[in-house]
Amino acid sequence: MSQWVARLRRAAPYLAPVAGAGSVALGVAALAVHGIQGPDWSADVDPFWHTVVVWCVVVGGVGALLARFRPEHPFGWLAVLAGWLLGSSEVALVVAALSGPPGVDRWLLWLGSWLWLPGYALLATVALTLLPDGRLPSPRWRPVLVAQTVVVVVATALEAVTPWERLDPPMRTSGLTNPLEVAAVAGVRSAGPALVAAAALVAVSALLLRVRSARGADRWRLLPIAVGAALAVAVALSAAAAPDSWGPWVAATSVVPLVAGIGLAVLQGELVGADAAIGRSVAYAALTAVVVAGYLAVVGAVGASVGGPTALLAIVLVGVTLHPAQQLVQRQVNRLLYGRRDDPTQVLAAFGQRLEGMGSAEPGGEGLPGLAHTLADTLRLPYVAVTVNDEVVSRAGSPAGVAVSERLVHRGEDVGELHVSPRRGEPTLSAADRRVLAGLRPALAAAVHSLRMTRDVVRSRAAIAEARDAERERLRRDLHDDVGPTLAALVMQLDLAREQVAADPAAAEALLDRIKEGVTGVVDSTRRIAHDLGPRDLDDADLRAALTEVVDRFSAGPVLISADLADTGPLSEGAETAILRATAEALANVVRHSGAQTCRVALGRENGQVTLTVSDDGIGITGAETPGLGLRSLRARAEQLGGRCDIASSGAGTTVTLRLPAHAADGGGPA
Repeated sequence: MSQWVARLRRAAPYLAPVAGAGSVALGVAALAVHGIQGPDWSADVDPFWHTVVVWCVVVGGVGALLARFRPEHPFGWLAVLAGWLLGSSEVALVVAALSGPPGVDRWLLWLGSWLWLPGYALLATVALTLLPDGRLPSPRWRPVLVAQTVVVVVATALEAVTPWERLDPPMRTSGLTNPLEVAAVAGVRSAGPALVAAAALVAVSALLLRVRSARGADRWRLLPIAVGAALAVAVALSAAAAPDSWGPWVAATSVVPLVAGIGLAVLQGELVGADAAIGRSVAYAALTAVVVAGYLAVVGAVGASVGGPTALLAIVLVGVTLHPAQQLVQRQVNRLLYGRRDDPTQVLAAFGQRLEGMGSAEPGGEGLPGLAHTLADTLRLPYVAVTVNDEVVSRAGSPAGVAVSERLVHRGEDVGELHVSPRRGEPTLSAADRRVLAGLRPALAAAVHSLRMTRDVVRSRAAIAEARDAERERLRRDLHDDVGPTLAALVMQLDLAREQVAADPAAAEALLDRIKEGVTGVVDSTRRIAHDLGPRDLDDADLRAALTEVVDRFSAGPVLISADLADTGPLSEGAETAILRATAEALANVVRHSGAQTCRVALGRENGQVTLTVSDDGIGITGAETPGLGLRSLRARAEQLGGRCDIASSGAGTTVTLRLPAHAADGGGPA
């Protein structure tokens, strides 16, 4: 069984379209002949030809679609078989009525008299019992399936041997008789349709049993069939109120919603790769409806008395409008499935309108307002996201399947990534989708770059304000904890010296000497505070000399500090200020907090970058600690200059690395 299914799967992509096209062709051929010959002729040949046309086109077409994508499901193949049987029956009747070859026309009438019955009966019994998953409700239903098949065979056999004048309605045969008629079965011929009706009721019972026992997703899978059946009943009832010229067509189309519902139920969850074919099928089904409607409209406009020339005129007029109608229908179906993918100009226009709102404050946009939603809506994509440094800055929908990622490059620099999930049923993005996205990527990359620059400016402003507050806090702390207490102590010592001047001049003189030393210390502290408030004037000394002075100032402490300062060439004032501040801040942290014995300061320029490294062998930064305001302000300063400040710490020590791009260091960036 599994080998048979595997072979059917391999053959389905080729066999199903051919079989479906044959069924549709038979229906179209029947429509053309009946249209040319006129209603009176058609009523004599087959009063139910309208139903045959609709079944060949709709049932056969949908069956081919199901057979292509669910070849293991019997319904699709049975639907295609029904289209072929009905179409062949109608063609046989038409050819015989048009005076087929002598001797052959009798056998053509015989084929036309019974081939239609198994087409209807198999779908109403066997196929319905196997819905929606292609299996029986339980193994106990196998005898029922066998009995239904036997009923169809028996009913068909009875129809094939019944005298033509005893059929209901009788056939117009121009004196010809059934070549295989058995007069004895004429009395029991009516039992065939009755048995088929009973078998169909059993099939409906099986479907109702499934509905009753279904839970969750299984019940939802049966919902399209129920909706389709309800619509079919409504359309069939409305046929009674339709005009005589439209009534047969309305009754015939009642099968369309039911077959559509069955198709959705069968294909549910199995649409991998089927969207394009479904789109074409919907387009051509709609086109067929346009053709039929156009034909009937022309015939109705001409009048009720329709002969061959009038019908031919109707077909010619409909044929003239067929190509533009096909293009219009296909565009609308493509827009429903793929958005405006076939019209890149519209996509670019919608995208441009979104870019004009870059400064708006839409929720979650932060400078990239709704670009992901624009792409998702215009291309009907289930998921679109834009990320910058692994952060989602714009998003629409939820990931479905394997998302496709595309780099966003602006002036040779990677600024982010675009993540897109293909539509349901598509394993990846099509070439058309990739072409549209390729046209949008440069504009999107520019927008992301603008977003990054805006965020950098906002962060830099915040960091500068934070650094300013930190400097104020440090100044307040130094004045409060150092200068303030020292001055208070000096005031007390001056009061004591004044009291001792007359009583003990020598002690007063010694006390004044200590006061002088204290005042000198306050002066030194004040100078240090003033020095820390801003960088030294670098006009009269190069960067290496200034760094050497900073290193010497901290070398008086317990940490042995070494320096390896290479010549970096001329740098901008902003870059030199950042390097000096970074060195001073890092050395202050080493002396105060690290517990290190040695520290090394290195400055160099390589590969287009100026790099400052301050490393120590201290205890490092523990997990509970975070870099202070000073180091955070250095990071902000580095980002403002287009560089970065990294801190790496472990139990073996801490390393602070400041990297500035050469163009910023040379004065090409902000200072």
